[in-house]
Amino acid sequence: MFAPGIVEPSANMGIPERERSPAETRSVHGNTGKRAPTILMVSSSAGLRDMALLVDTGGAMPLYPSGIITSPFLVFPQWHGTENSFQRRYQTAMLTIGELYRSNWPPASFPTFIKQYDTRSHLPIRVFLPQSYDMSTGIPLPVLFTVHGGGFSMGSATDDDRWNRLFADTQGVMVVGLNHSKAPYAPYPTAIYDLEAVILAVMNDISLPIDRTRTAIGGSFSGATLAFAVAQLARIRTQVAFRAVFSSCGLLELGIPASAKAKTRPYKPGLSSARSGATDSMANALPSIQWGYTPAGTDMTDPLYAPFYAPASALPPHVCLLAAELDILAHDAWRMACRLAGRRVPGMEEQVGRPGVGARGMLELTDAAFGFEVVMGASSGGGVRSVKWLLVPDALHGFDLRLPDALAGDDETREDANMKTRQAVVALGQWLRGVVWGM
Repeated sequence: MFAPGIVEPSANMGIPERERSPAETRSVHGNTGKRAPTILMVSSSAGLRDMALLVDTGGAMPLYPSGIITSPFLVFPQWHGTENSFQRRYQTAMLTIGELYRSNWPPASFPTFIKQYDTRSHLPIRVFLPQSYDMSTGIPLPVLFTVHGGGFSMGSATDDDRWNRLFADTQGVMVVGLNHSKAPYAPYPTAIYDLEAVILAVMNDISLPIDRTRTAIGGSFSGATLAFAVAQLARIRTQVAFRAVFSSCGLLELGIPASAKAKTRPYKPGLSSARSGATDSMANALPSIQWGYTPAGTDMTDPLYAPFYAPASALPPHVCLLAAELDILAHDAWRMACRLAGRRVPGMEEQVGRPGVGARGMLELTDAAFGFEVVMGASSGGGVRSVKWLLVPDALHGFDLRLPDALAGDDETREDANMKTRQAVVALGQWLRGVVWGM
């Protein structure tokens, strides 16, 4: 149906997306400078819910960087011919939004300590040891590396503090939050090699109580893209050999038009206000996110760029794909999980989940549409492999993001997301400790 190809500068750059063919739509996602929008202003008259990002892009469109802000960012058009003009304004706006997020953050459960390494001294790591851990013992701990989301262009490892602390304390694991350079100044594949350098430095740091036989990496949204990519690099495979990789609401496929992805999720008017919309704002956000990250000439089926296309042999032996039912990215994760598990791969015409509303605050652990776990025996490559799929019902993209509670939209949505986040953490931890690490 949709067969992603190479991103090239195109004569179709000025064609509105609704008038393009799927192939033409894919061709404009490269960072070519042909249609560079200008940031006009960033305003917040009544806090983050009413913040508007005014960008000249060719047509007004709502944009949710996190996917759970109740009032959309607004994007307006005007084109300029130079990439540098766009990059300066784009980066300024993203940094401004990031600072607005940070200033509204609730008191976090802070990391045990922060470290930096000469290889990337501008990208410090945030280390979370379980609060019950006695550092004087030096007992090695399993380690989970996490890569924050933000569409490649915003955010930092601090964004994941609450989730990282929750996971470390409840699962008895060391969690290391990673940073990376940001697009568009650092487009693909810069961030991947940032992560490689920092991960190798961490693994070679003898002062950290790491059980080097029990490792994993994962991330949310664009952080999942980068986690799956760095896990494929030769030096990571030979020197670290991650046992597992996981994605939460991950951006795993970047070639199929967002308008097509938007048709693959259910829309549920019976849910609370933040979840009852008839459209998905992520469909409007993705083209801009891809523009900033993707250089012209990128092969959109390269597994480093789009992990959806990675063969099982290129990934760690254990893969967990977690998605939110009300997220246009969920279908990609579902198809990838089915392919890796040897199950029938659903077509694009099949929606994830179900049209009805599920039980409040509960995962669906007995319904195969919402979760399965497949453990495969020793193969020619040796060892046991597994695939875990978990679809969180009635949840928005980023339901488990560590954003201020006020951004969740309404009390019911926030409480539902918090309950399901804790259950998802338990499910991920049980899979890691039992299937992956054999603890």
